[in-house]
Amino acid sequence: METPETESRMRELESENRQLKDTVAAMRDALEAQRAESDERVQQARLECNDEIAQLRQTIQAVRDTVDGQR
Repeated sequence: METPETESRMRELESENRQLKDTVAAMRDALEAQRAESDERVQQARLECNDEIAQLRQTIQAVRDTVDGQR
């Protein structure tokens, strides 16, 4: 049979355990949100780079066409 002190300590430990689980869950959610935001930034940077590459290719082709037309 448990003493009142032991029962009280068990309730404290259970409460602390719940709080720790809640903290871990909140941290996991924050990490997932941060990861999703980071993935989105990377995707946006890739799109911007691809756009710039396409523009540079068009510029290069236009310059080639101009040079070829002058020959």
